[in-house]
Amino acid sequence: MLKPYHCLFVIFILFPLWIEAQIVSDYNLKLVFVSDDQLCCLSERPESESVAFILSDEEKSRIMSFDFKTGTIEALSSIDFKTSSLTADPQTGRLYILDKNGQIRTDETLTDKKHKMKLLAKRGLVLREIRFNQSGNLLALIGRHRSESRYKLMTFDFKYDNLNEHFEGGNIYRNLNWSGSSGLISVTHLNKPVFASDIRIFDWSGKHIIDIHSDTVRLSQAVWGNSSSRLVCVGQSATGYSLLKFKNDGQLAEVLIKSNDPVFEPFFAGNNQKLFFFTKNSEQKMQLWYIDLEL
Repeated sequence: MLKPYHCLFVIFILFPLWIEAQIVSDYNLKLVFVSDDQLCCLSERPESESVAFILSDEEKSRIMSFDFKTGTIEALSSIDFKTSSLTADPQTGRLYILDKNGQIRTDETLTDKKHKMKLLAKRGLVLREIRFNQSGNLLALIGRHRSESRYKLMTFDFKYDNLNEHFEGGNIYRNLNWSGSSGLISVTHLNKPVFASDIRIFDWSGKHIIDIHSDTVRLSQAVWGNSSSRLVCVGQSATGYSLLKFKNDGQLAEVLIKSNDPVFEPFFAGNNQKLFFFTKNSEQKMQLWYIDLEL
């Protein structure tokens, strides 16, 4: 259950770049938040100029919010279990998380039988990831039926109460995201035996479009912003980590940042002109950053 949490309300100064020289970029980097606990799961709050993210220890989590204009960090809710999933409905701004049983949790009382989550719940799915498209009428998900053991990529159409299971593969997919026009879906395609990963792109109906691959860099965690022709993803190589901008045909367009520290979960917000991401430094502290960028 999500519980109201209002005890923490702190103004954080945006630290200058020289404090963390492990990251190099031609863009102006802004450090937002530093924590000894785990940070994950960025999601925009459409009703305000802010992003939400999850702060977790071993037993519980808190949903936090960062306001773009004021630099304010606020704790929104506490959760009595550890979670690593957060997504917002762009139509209502309502935040949803997944519990350890793969079920959707919210602080909203679901009384309407036609509520989106009521319709989805009738399908009896165990969920690993969920992500709304930009209009909120479709949900991309990685899940499985309770009678099955393998997870797969699916979409759910709330208007027509339709579950589309026509995507190939799925058990090794991670990091769901929609393109700007909601016409494309990207996932990280893992190849664990050879320690590799690609960006796999489908159209919304399930057709496999392209794999974006590198022989020298592991690619993962693609995000699109407003665009359906450009995406940003994490690159991991023998020399470190990077955020890379690609065209959707697989051509590298730009290296946005280089980092000695691991980089996680890029995310566009603020009318898709701010690119947020997490890092973990040598002291094992998690950090939330952003750069101003129009994709």
